[in-house]
Amino acid sequence: MLKHAKSYHKGHPNPQKYRDNCQLLNGEWKFVFDEKNEGLDLGYEQNFPSEHLLINVPYPYQSEASGINEPSRQCDVIWYEREFEIESLDGVYVITFQSVDYKSKIFVNGSFVLEHEGGYDIFSCDVTPYVKKGVNKLTLRVEDEMEIDQIRGKQRWRKDSFTCFYTETSGIVRDVYLEHLKKSYIKDFILKADYATKNLKIDFETTGGEGLVFKAVVTDIDGAFVVDGQIPLTEKNGCLSIDFDGVIGWSNENPYLYNLTLSLVNGDEILDEIGSYCGFTTIFTKNKRFFINGKDVYLKFVLNQGYWADTITTPTEAQIIEDVKLTLSCGFNGARMHEHTPSPLNFYYMDLYGLYAWHECPSAHGYSYKAQKQYYKQFPRIIKDHFSHPS
Repeated sequence: MLKHAKSYHKGHPNPQKYRDNCQLLNGEWKFVFDEKNEGLDLGYEQNFPSEHLLINVPYPYQSEASGINEPSRQCDVIWYEREFEIESLDGVYVITFQSVDYKSKIFVNGSFVLEHEGGYDIFSCDVTPYVKKGVNKLTLRVEDEMEIDQIRGKQRWRKDSFTCFYTETSGIVRDVYLEHLKKSYIKDFILKADYATKNLKIDFETTGGEGLVFKAVVTDIDGAFVVDGQIPLTEKNGCLSIDFDGVIGWSNENPYLYNLTLSLVNGDEILDEIGSYCGFTTIFTKNKRFFINGKDVYLKFVLNQGYWADTITTPTEAQIIEDVKLTLSCGFNGARMHEHTPSPLNFYYMDLYGLYAWHECPSAHGYSYKAQKQYYKQFPRIIKDHFSHPS
């Protein structure tokens, strides 16, 4: 019987980075088409238009699931707004956007917080200086032009779909969530679980703090203790290396996952704790053959273009599961994720069921110096976002 990782909780968007205080900001948002690009001049971030539409985040306005369903309407600038509540001003508040296509400006209570470019990578912003106790406003201005040198993947840059280029997606297209953290917390981490050396490396980033210790506890799929490790912080970032006496490898034939708990502690006080998981793999090529954990593997991959009828590029959890199971039942052992970047939840189900992923970062389809600069900025971020998945 299939067993979820301990860090999987239905409704949480990323089982590799689970915190129990995650507040999803999906659902109904206010929405405006800014056809004349006048929102900044008119101060939409301060006073959102009273005449607005409602959109179901995280689905793009071009999709049926969004509630707007205007796939043929192209508008370069759109705006979003919703309210969220803060009960206490202690600690730090971080909002994570799993994908906003393509350029976004983030405002909280009318104040500018962050600008981000890239429609396929995950980004977070510390909104602590801008929030107040009680009701707060989160506002987004999103710019998404039909430019051929924009990194757009399978999205068309003409009015109608053609050859293998389909409906464009604009705005918030992945989950949005808020986390309430202490001042010292784990900002990010990358896992490398190597089958050949029986070693787990955890490269981590924190906000720092004197006398703090980074800890990791590994349990098997049933929750029994396997091994642990810890390292004192000498600076904000570090690497914890843990050796195992023996490991079960992860593969298509046996997608075995280990549970992982990462924490930042100060003495007996746990400042931050994240639930995660890992799978042990060693991948190499030899004599034009592909080896996974020492076994010669013939890769039988389906081309996955990442489009659904009613949600376009934003599948529901049920659609993800159906897609992974159907791929396996057809006799494939992997999927070529073609010109798009799936969500962490999508990769989780590939990890869980044992479906290999060949991840192609989305392309621009016309060369320019601007496009080249964005490649070097965006692609390392996309790779870092999903590097830890064994699939």
